[in-house]
Amino acid sequence: MVYNHMIEAEKDRFNCFAWVCITQQCQIRSALEDVLKQLDPQKGDGISCLSDTQLVEKLCEIQRGKRCMIVLDDIWEVCHWDGLKHAFLVRNLKSKILVTTHKQNVAEIGFSVELGLLSSEDSWELLKKKAFPHKKIHH
Repeated sequence: MVYNHMIEAEKDRFNCFAWVCITQQCQIRSALEDVLKQLDPQKGDGISCLSDTQLVEKLCEIQRGKRCMIVLDDIWEVCHWDGLKHAFLVRNLKSKILVTTHKQNVAEIGFSVELGLLSSEDSWELLKKKAFPHKKIHH
C-alpha cells in the first residue's frame, strides 16, 4: 500500500519503479530479471536470453539514464545482497534503492532505520479500519 502510494506521490520525481520480494530462497537471477521487467517493460521476453553480465549491465544502464525507485524487499542474508549489489551500486546513480530486512547484519549494508511493531492500540485501530471500514467497533 505504501509502495503504491509512493508511486503516485513521487511519479514526477522518478521515471520508473520496481518492487521485488527477495525471500529466504533468494533467486538472484530471477530477482534481477524481475527488476528489469518492471523498470523497462518493453524488454519483455528478451531478458531471458541475456547473460548474467548483460543483465547487470542493462540494469546499470537504465539507472544511469533514469531516476528509478527500486525496493528490494525482505533480504535475509548479506550474501544475498552480495549477489544483487552489482546491479545497484552504480556510479553517478540517479536511482534510490530501498532494502528491507528482518536482520540487523543485513541492515548494516547501508543506512538503516529500525522500525518497531505497532502498539496494541494502533494495531486494533488498523484492524478495525481494514476489517470493518463502515462500522464503529469498540475495544
